[in-house]
Amino acid sequence: MNQNAKEETVKFGNKVGTRIKQERKKRGIKLDALSETTGLNVVYLNLIERNRRTINLNTLIKIANGL
Repeated sequence: MNQNAKEETVKFGNKVGTRIKQERKKRGIKLDALSETTGLNVVYLNLIERNRRTINLNTLIKIANGL
């Protein structure tokens, strides 16, 4: 993967976490409730929302379904 592709991947990842947090708050869903619904750890979800972790497609689908 070249440098430009890596930079685009990072930009996309940062947008996803921010967008997940926005949608969760807009819908009034607490982080612990999303954790229960998705089966994902609260700490992991928090790291995703703060753009500290990247996620794969399966995780994104779980979160989307939980929202």
